[in-house]
Amino acid sequence: YLVYDGECPFCTNYTHMLNVKDKIKDFRLINARDGGEIVEKIAAIPFDINEGMVLVYGDDYYFGSDALHMMSLLSSGSGFWGALNKYMFKSPTVAKVVYPFMRFGRNMTLKLIGVKKLDFY
Repeated sequence: YLVYDGECPFCTNYTHMLNVKDKIKDFRLINARDGGEIVEKIAAIPFDINEGMVLVYGDDYYFGSDALHMMSLLSSGSGFWGALNKYMFKSPTVAKVVYPFMRFGRNMTLKLIGVKKLDFY
């Protein structure tokens, strides 16, 4: 599963361009704003989805830049954006450096468009 904020236009576009289903047939995207069992488990760990997406892969949980890095390894890399994502974030170091800027841009955009943070934390 990849749990993300479905009200964030960047998060939504990113998750839909990954093409992970080409490699992992039962992969599912979960909008954290819809709630549910997986979202409750993540909130209890606690990972703050306001600060980063969460990848649940097998029994492991990856948060923020680690999720971004793992998603690049799991994606098919098809299409321009998929290939760019796979190339850029296959390095955990690059993911760790870039992710805070992505998160900042996300948080500023949500403020500007009037979307409130998730409040189950």
